[in-house]
Amino acid sequence: MYPDKAVRERTGVSQSLLAELREEYRKYHLIREFEYLNDTHIADLERVQQIRHEGRTISQAIRKVVRERALKTLLKECKYGFEELHEMINRFEAKLDRLEQFVNRK
Repeated sequence: MYPDKAVRERTGVSQSLLAELREEYRKYHLIREFEYLNDTHIADLERVQQIRHEGRTISQAIRKVVRERALKTLLKECKYGFEELHEMINRFEAKLDRLEQFVNRK
């Protein structure tokens, strides 16, 4: 985790660009109010700069990158939730099998 000053020194972005990025992250609940940025966020900043070179405005680039990050995060959470649900179903099926075996013995 890096404080804003370290992120600005490392990436060369302005304070206003960093503030706008933070606000967009907060909007999608990707960071909390006073949370430091990490290496993933720095990679996002680099992506913002790439998109800016493609002719988009800073705001457009930030929105695009943060939405991509939010989608990736959501997909990971859905995948994890699906795997958890699958494990629960397997445990339930195992319990049903044991119950059937118990009933068949009686």
